[in-house]
Amino acid sequence: MKYIIDANNLAGKLDILGEKDFDKILIEKVKIINQGRKRKYFLVFDSLDPMGDKYFDDGVAVIYTPRDGFYDGADDKIVELLTVKDEYVLVTDDLDLIKRVEKLEIEKDFKILKIKASDFAKKINFQQEETDEKFLLNQDDIDSINKELLKFWK
Repeated sequence: MKYIIDANNLAGKLDILGEKDFDKILIEKVKIINQGRKRKYFLVFDSLDPMGDKYFDDGVAVIYTPRDGFYDGADDKIVELLTVKDEYVLVTDDLDLIKRVEKLEIEKDFKILKIKASDFAKKINFQQEETDEKFLLNQDDIDSINKELLKFWK
């Protein structure tokens, strides 16, 4: 299953779009939910660069859509990715993009599962909280570790 993610849209739903390196933050969050899974995630970002960029980061494909005569933004790249018949999950809340993809489904005669970016954001936040909780120590654990360390420092 390939997850094609409207990255700027998802970043907005996670309330990180206004942060300086929101793209890097989003990449890290997706890498966390991908740990131990064989899913393929494609994060498609809008870019101001006429050349764009594409690279892989720990199992996540990161695509910055070029701004040229062919691509007007990430939506164009997302539709292009979806033209090859495969098992896809599209993650977006962008209604215009969803309409374009529904038209593509009719033309290509295959179905693309769609998940709202707002729902996917909740999944990411829940996964992040679960991961964070694994590393939290209660006060008894902290006291025990401090006692153990004091033996070495005396």
